[in-house]
Amino acid sequence: MSNNLEKEWQTEADFRRIIFMLVVGFCYAIAKFVLFGIILFLATSYLATGRPNDRLRIIGAQLSTYVYQVFRYLTFNSEQRPFPFNDWPDR
Repeated sequence: MSNNLEKEWQTEADFRRIIFMLVVGFCYAIAKFVLFGIILFLATSYLATGRPNDRLRIIGAQLSTYVYQVFRYLTFNSEQRPFPFNDWPDR
């Protein structure tokens, strides 16, 4: 009896993990396009002014850290769920 209950719970936990992975994967797809836009704008800003935009550079660093957290979660190297289930990374 106890063995069946444990298997059922594990299946439910696995199902939840897969749902979270789908949501996080969708967030990654959005982040990828935003990061690409930031990269293009930073390059343009650098060519125009001779230095990168500091605010966008910081946002780019945060987004890069977020993408790293996403990959760690999706590859089962971390159990800590990234944003939107936890705080946005500082850098």
